[in-house]
Amino acid sequence: MSPQAKTKNIVIIGDSHAGGCAAEISRDLGKNFEVNGRVMPGARLENITNVADDEINKLGKSDVVIVIGGANDVNKNETNVGLEHLRTFIHKRHNTNIMIVAAPHRHDLQEASCVNKEIVVFNKKLHEMVETVDYVKIIQADLSRNDFTQHGLHLNISGKEKMAKLLGDNIQKLMSSKEETTLIQKLEENLQDPVQKEGGTNVKKKRSPPHAAAGRKSKGPCVES
Repeated sequence: MSPQAKTKNIVIIGDSHAGGCAAEISRDLGKNFEVNGRVMPGARLENITNVADDEINKLGKSDVVIVIGGANDVNKNETNVGLEHLRTFIHKRHNTNIMIVAAPHRHDLQEASCVNKEIVVFNKKLHEMVETVDYVKIIQADLSRNDFTQHGLHLNISGKEKMAKLLGDNIQKLMSSKEETTLIQKLEENLQDPVQKEGGTNVKKKRSPPHAAAGRKSKGPCVES
């Protein structure tokens, strides 16, 4: 890493699906990135979004926090509760970039199970909740049954590698886009008339906070194990 290069920080917070992600992503991204993970098996979004508070508060516009969760909220029939915790988290974290991994399909359950149907609902509402928020990106992995363990609940080694590669590629794209935007802004400033530069006013576009997830009411317990 060159002396001028600034280390970019990646913080991963999540349930058991986040296990091993930090090491895989760190290997893919290389020395210019410092990747740290906090894994909480069985945790719901209420717990996940409140972990590593101080660390995430220190992140900047060149850093990323990755949230991997929601499966346990859906399994406990608390889709809207989990989404509300995510909405609050996003509203507080406009200091950095956020990537949220969509809840994965449950291969340990029947395709038509109420939990798998609710996962589809959860992910749809998640996309709707952040569609106008420019500092949040939803990561929807194209995973197959072969990417999961024999049991079907968690990712296997190849599945984790595929997920880490997807996250790493999105992080690299985000950083390249930010560097390009910064360069363009500097060129525009250099070309700007000195008089306009002194007398003009710069108006920053505000980043929109997510609107609350308006979901249908749950019809009843949908708990499967």
